[in-house]
Amino acid sequence: MEQFLKAEERETLIEAHRAERDKRQADRIKTILYLDEGKAYGAIAKLLFLDDSALRRYEQEYEAGGGALNAKEHSVMVQEVETINADAMISLLTALEEKQPDAKTIHVISDNAKYNHANKVKVYTEGSRIQIHFLPPYAPNLNLIERVWKFFHKKITYNPYYATYSKFKTTSLDFFENILQCKEELDTLLTENFHVIGKQISQT
Repeated sequence: MEQFLKAEERETLIEAHRAERDKRQADRIKTILYLDEGKAYGAIAKLLFLDDSALRRYEQEYEAGGGALNAKEHSVMVQEVETINADAMISLLTALEEKQPDAKTIHVISDNAKYNHANKVKVYTEGSRIQIHFLPPYAPNLNLIERVWKFFHKKITYNPYYATYSKFKTTSLDFFENILQCKEELDTLLTENFHVIGKQISQT
């Protein structure tokens, strides 16, 4: 894989890794640094004791940036950013407001990533039409966009070989830009049905 990080990006990630105390987040950072060095997925998997699918997910999450799913229309908005942080979240929220100029309030269902709770994100939402609703901790099954990420991996990252990082990135962004070509599959995948303590409830 060709080198894709700029020198300042690499230094930023190294500093972030030194300060990170969460092992999973540290592994995410190391995955990107190892990929930038040209290490193969198999070699990184052995170093970090992770499976190949986890490495590819970390790679996609780093480069693809934030994403938002319209739960009714099943359209998806993604942004390509250098690093997923509070600024990237604000950029995504700004784009959502621009896309919905007539909406009085825009409800956003979010996970509990640290950057989503950052003070600058709170400040931004106080002066915007965005209202963020945070999911319970460790409840990815309640987050519909997690199903979209799995669908993405099924279509794009599992099995195909990409000779260069640029090819992988282009293919990924094209997928999200044309995701409604898969509308029938998405309509089946993104039903608002959840299982809670053995019972099924339907949320409309």
